Parts: sequence; structure tokens; C-alpha cells
Amino acid sequence: MRGQLCVGLILLLLLAGPGLAQKKPVAKPAVKASFTKAQAGIKQLQKQISVLKARLAKAKKKQLKADILDKIDLLQAKLAKLKAKIAPQKKSLQKPITRRAATDALASLEAGPEEQVHSSPEAEVKPRSRFRHEVGVTYGFFAGLTSVLGEVRVPLRIVFGPATVNFRLATGLAQGRVDGRRFVPVNLDLIFSFPPGWFTGVENYLGCGLNYVALTSGMKQGTVGGEVYYGVESEGFGGTVYGELGYAIVQTGFSPSYKGMTVLLGYRLTFGN
Repeated sequence: MRGQLCVGLILLLLLAGPGLAQKKPVAKPAVKASFTKAQAGIKQLQKQISVLKARLAKAKKKQLKADILDKIDLLQAKLAKLKAKIAPQKKSLQKPITRRAATDALASLEAGPEEQVHSSPEAEVKPRSRFRHEVGVTYGFFAGLTSVLGEVRVPLRIVFGPATVNFRLATGLAQGRVDGRRFVPVNLDLIFSFPPGWFTGVENYLGCGLNYVALTSGMKQGTVGGEVYYGVESEGFGGTVYGELGYAIVQTGFSPSYKGMTVLLGYRLTFGN
């Protein structure tokens, strides 16, 4: 009788054991991988914001500061969206809060929250125009041709390493020094603007793009050429004074190409601040 009672007790314990054991939540591999990828994206965005904050501290031109703040706003919005997206995953993956974890969290809060991008007066968010652009004029040599060109620059919401990116549309009149042929080129360029300390101690940029001869002497159209150049700029006379040095090719399609140095001096004003 006593033996049967022992055997029954052992069977009862064996059947109740799995129910009494507390199972630890196991995260699904797909959820964990997605969370890890999101964390890497957050770190990358935070790194880009830090780079832009360093650029903002060095920037002197109002236009450049406004461009950088626009890009910081864009990255901050992406960061907030990504954090909100992974919040449910983070909650499902987090471990039960222990006394030690609570103490560590309290110490982290006492150390101060993460520095905000717009905490300083110069980085305060101010209403800015949706379409901000610069209009200017240049004079000099384009592909060895004596040229007068007008331009419009529009900032793009793109960050390429330490550089901000602008789009430029330029057109005007160019004339050959030997044959006297005249051209109306149309240039489409991307300009990568760097803060002081990159390449030189002043604000500078690299540009490249394509040009199309819309019209030449005799009412003939040309074909596609290209240009690359380096420029420096500074505030002056109520706007921006700048100079460019590079190389360009202008093609007519029916005569030899015009190839040569580009040496241009220009002045432009900002609109839409």
C-alpha cells in the first residue's frame, strides 16, 4: 500500500512538473534580426546627425546653416520614426526589470538626456521657406570660351559625408576667341559644398555636370558636353562672392569640340530665407 502511494505521488509530480516550470519568453529569430537591423540604422542616423552638428558649429553663412538645419530636421524625423517602429519589438525582447536594472536606468537619467540638436540658440528650429534658392551671374572663361552665365542654385535634402548637395542650372552666352562662333550652353550640375577645413580653410565646393549647346551661330543646335570644377566662396557685398576653376568640353556636333579651362568669377543672392 505504501509502495503504491509512493508510485502515485511520483507520477503526479511528473505530470505537474511541466506546468509548474516557468517558461522564459523566447524571441523569434525574425523579430530579433529586424530589431538588430533597426538598431544599426539608429546608430547610423545618430552618427550623421553628429557630423552635421559639427558642420553647423563651423558654418558662417546663413544659407549654409539653413541647409544644414533642414537636413538635421530630416534625419531627426527619420530617427523618431525608426524608434517608434521598433518600440513594440524592444518591449517584447526586453528582460524583466530587476532591481539592478532599475538602479542603472535611474543613474542614466540622472546623468542627463541625450543632447538635442536644437538645444543651442543658433540651432533653434525657425520657420524656413520650403523653396530656398540662390540666383547669380558669372563672368570669365568656360571651356576656353569667353562667357557670361546666369545661374540658379537649389539646395537638395541630401547629405554626402561631410558635404551638402546643391543643384545648379546655368545658361548664358559664350563666344570663341578665334573663330568668333557664339554659343548658348545650358548646364546642369551637382555641387558638393564642404565646410572650412576641407581642402582649404574657407567654404569650398566641388562641382560636376553636363552641358548642352541649345543654340550656336547659324541657329544650329549642338550636343552634350561636360564640366568639372572646384570653387571657393565667401560672404560679400550683401550676398556671396565666389570663384571657380576647372575644365569643360563644349560640343557642337558639326565642328571640333571646344575644350579648355574654366575660370569664372561670380556673385549671387539668396532668396526664400
